[in-house]
Formats: sequence, structure tokens, C-alpha cells
Amino acid sequence: MNQRVRTLLYLFFLCLFLVTAPAVVLYTAGYRLRLDRFDVVRTGLLSVSTLPKEAVVTMDGRAFEETTPAVFSDIPPGDHVVRIQKEGYLPWEKVLPVLKNTTTFVHGLVLFSQREAVLRLPGTVTDAVLDPTGRHIAYATTEEAWVEIWSRNTTEGEPVLLLRFPAAQYRDVGLFWSAGGTYLLVQGNASDAPPRLMVSNTDGRFRLDVNQLLSSAVLKSGVSEKKVTQAFFDNQLDDQLYVQTTDRLLSLAMPDASVTTFIDRPVVATHTGSDIVTVGEVEGRMTVWRQSEDGSRQRILAYVPYGDYVILPSPNAFVLLMDRTSRRILLLEANGTDRPILLHASAEWASWNPAGGNELLYGGDFEIHVYRTEDHTDELLTRLSRPVPTAVWHPHGTAVIFTDGQEISAVELDRRGGGRNVTPLTNLDHVSHLWIDPRGRTLSFVGARGDEEGIFERKLQRR
Repeated sequence: MNQRVRTLLYLFFLCLFLVTAPAVVLYTAGYRLRLDRFDVVRTGLLSVSTLPKEAVVTMDGRAFEETTPAVFSDIPPGDHVVRIQKEGYLPWEKVLPVLKNTTTFVHGLVLFSQREAVLRLPGTVTDAVLDPTGRHIAYATTEEAWVEIWSRNTTEGEPVLLLRFPAAQYRDVGLFWSAGGTYLLVQGNASDAPPRLMVSNTDGRFRLDVNQLLSSAVLKSGVSEKKVTQAFFDNQLDDQLYVQTTDRLLSLAMPDASVTTFIDRPVVATHTGSDIVTVGEVEGRMTVWRQSEDGSRQRILAYVPYGDYVILPSPNAFVLLMDRTSRRILLLEANGTDRPILLHASAEWASWNPAGGNELLYGGDFEIHVYRTEDHTDELLTRLSRPVPTAVWHPHGTAVIFTDGQEISAVELDRRGGGRNVTPLTNLDHVSHLWIDPRGRTLSFVGARGDEEGIFERKLQRR
């Protein structure tokens, strides 16, 4: 090989290096050549995880080979139509923006199966409530002149009859679980008599007639059954039942049902951390205060409007009140701040995100809202043409399932792409009392469809 050939080869490989080396560096950094525009752009990534897994992802009509969970690279910047689907499930589609040198996430997307709702437990159900652990559902049925209270495991097993009594004794029956789901309070309200109160455990082996206990000779404190106004469980202590009378608050410790005067005034209260939060009238003002167990430390959290309050379960950093008269909620800082009332809004129901206690779902009337405690933002999730009797979080915390009394739908929290996707799940003549098992596999609800009436189930996951 002569000198000229060697020189030409050297120059060739040098030019090749000068061209390819920057190209390799740019390629590694995420730059790609767009032949349709003859320019170089820096690409982005798309990361997708779904429930269930192994869903197919399509972008702008082109399907990726890898199924979820997966990270897809070399995505040109701009808006892209992303479609995620799996056989037997309803598809999801949204326009998502992809930015250069940035990962766009679709995290924890829940796909819902295409199953139809089926009647699981026939009967006339007047109330139903899921325990705080999600393990049991309690429900009340009416059968001719009788009221029956049942308990059922949400994942398996047959219903268990807890209580049965004449309907004339219990009107407007309400069901309330203890903090850990061990005990169930059955309260029957009548306009011309004190409330009828019964307590049972999940298998019906423990039963307590609270009215009979309060009228027995065991109590020598002057408390009579006629003075009872309401009863409720502590939001933190599973074995603590409170009975409010016209002049005090009594504490009943389960299972021995020992009775003591908890607070010598008619208030509502619950434990929060190591302290007690109380709501009641003090010196002519409706007051929310926090005190130590022995009463040595007391601090006023806020003054609130007069009302018939209950204290709803909340993270220890907050106090959530509902006024049953005005149907409004108040969210307070539990430690007291210069801004004691964080939220005061109309609501028929409210619950915290089970996947993290910083999002409060509430609504009623025609709207569903999410209040975020991290940045104190109150966001409208959706607005309907009919009132929303109830809504529940999906256990993964990325979607909310709601009903307008007939149709049940799921709305996602992700508002990218111009709005949130709303997915219709089923439609009946009447729907109420929604609940989901802790694994998010089955949606249950009280409803009616034609001649069918009772508790229906709609599979959200196929397995």
C-alpha cells in the first residue's frame, strides 16, 4: 500500500470519526433525526404502569411490543394520543404531552373489566356500611314486620345474621362500625322516644343492649335511658363507645361494657393521638378544643357555628367535623394555628384517600371535590346534572367511583390532556351505598334493576 492510499484511508476514517462521534453522543443524549422535517430533536420517555399488568400501549396508532409496566424511549416532543388496552377490559385513551429530556408518567392506571353487575344478595336493604378495615360489610334489611342486621366478609363466606327485631322498635336504622371493625352499633331513631341502641360483633356472638344497660341498677349516677340523645364510637380506640345524654358524655368500654362519665357535659369527642378532641358549647359558644387524657392540658382549636356535629375519622394532624343539620363539613388543624379552619364546605359525605392521608374527597348536591392538605387547594373533580348520593376512593387512590343514583362511573384524578377521563361502569334503576374490597377487585352497591333488588356486585378486575 503506497503513501497516497494510506493518506486517503486516514482522511476517510478521520472524517468518519468526526461525523459519527458527535452523532453517537447526540444519540446517547436522546437526540433523534426526524426525516419528515429534516431536523434533530431531543426526545423524551413514557413510563406506564397499570392494574392489571401486561396491557398494550399504543401511541399515535403505533403499538409498542413491550407490555406494562414499561418505559418507552425515543418519544418525539409534543402531544401524543396514548391508548392503553387489555383484553377483557375497558380501554383508556388520552392526549399526553411529552417534553424533551423528560419522562412522562402514567402511574398506577386502573383498567376496569367489562363485566356486568350481578345481584349477589337479594332483599330490601335500607342501610349498608363497610368497616374501616374493609373486611366486613354490615347491612340492614326489612322483611315484613322485621328488621334484620347482617354481616358479610367482603372477600368470601356467607352472610351472618347479627340481630333481628320488630320494625316498630327501630325506625330509621343506622349502622356504625368501631375504629377497628370489631363492633357494630345499631341505632334506631324515633321522633317520640330515645334512640334504641344495640352493639354486636361481626359474628353475632357478642350482643349488648345499651338501653337496657343504662336503665339497669348498675348505674347509680342519675343517668336514665330517657336522657340518651345519641351514641358513637371513638375514631381511634376500637373498644370505646360513647353515649351522649342531655347532661354528660358516658364511656362504655367493650366487651365488659363498664360505664363511666367521660366528660361532664353533653359533647361529642374522640381520641386524636394521645389527646382528646371535643366539640360542644362552652360559655355560650360552640367550641372545638383539644385536651390531654387527664385534662391537665387544654387548648381551643376553633369556634364554629352551632350545629349537630359528628367527628369523622381523620389523620392525627386534622379534625374533620360534619354538621348533620346544615350538611356541611369543617376541616381543622389538630394542633391549632392562626388559620384554624382549613375548609368549610357543603357536603353529604367525606373520606380520606386510602393510599395517602393528604387528599380529602367530599361532595353531595351536584359536585365532587378533592381538597389537598399539602398545598391547601380545593379542586372540583366533576360536576353532574343530578345529586351525588355517594362516592368512594379506589384503594389505589388514583380514581374515584361515584353514582348519580342510577349510573355508576369512575373518574381519574389525572387532569392532563384537557380533562379527566370518566368511565361508565354500570347503570341501574336505583343505586346507593357503594363500597370496594381492599384489593380493588370488586365493587358492591345497593341497587334495584327491574324486579331485582338488593346488593349487587360488579367485578373491577377479572381475577
